[in-house]
Amino acid sequence: MAFFRRPTEEDPDPVAPPTAEGGSAGSALGSTLIGERTNLDGKIAAGEDLFIRGAFEGTIEAESAVVVHRGGRVKASLTAGEVAIHGRVEGDISAGGLVEISETGSLAGNIRAPAVKVSAGASFRGQITRGKGGTGAKAGKTAKAAPGAPAAASSGGRSGSANGGR
Repeated sequence: MAFFRRPTEEDPDPVAPPTAEGGSAGSALGSTLIGERTNLDGKIAAGEDLFIRGAFEGTIEAESAVVVHRGGRVKASLTAGEVAIHGRVEGDISAGGLVEISETGSLAGNIRAPAVKVSAGASFRGQITRGKGGTGAKAGKTAKAAPGAPAAASSGGRSGSANGGR
């Protein structure tokens, strides 16, 4: 079994965490990657960006961004600076910044964040509460959207909830 391999044109930087589209996001310094063939259980406390391509179950507390890539599966309570979901997440999310669910993403859980973006085609079941995430967050307003309707909240928008998806 080889630990090191040569980069290919499809994978120009084997150390850098991949983007959701499969390319490279830049230097891996200051980030943690859970690989696509890795399954972890427990608690992660990250002081850096966290990229998940594999599976994780437990609790995540990240000071920076958490990105769940396509094919990534997370079943956890998640607290982070920002969150991007391109894979599947089950659990509540609390963020200090933007939470984004892409068209390939799926979330079954509630969101507390000041800004939320749910793309067309995304699967989302839960409630959105506007406000700073994390402990000691102020209670925000919660509104419910019609079943199957897209929900989007941003710093200039409204809060909402969607019960729908795929």
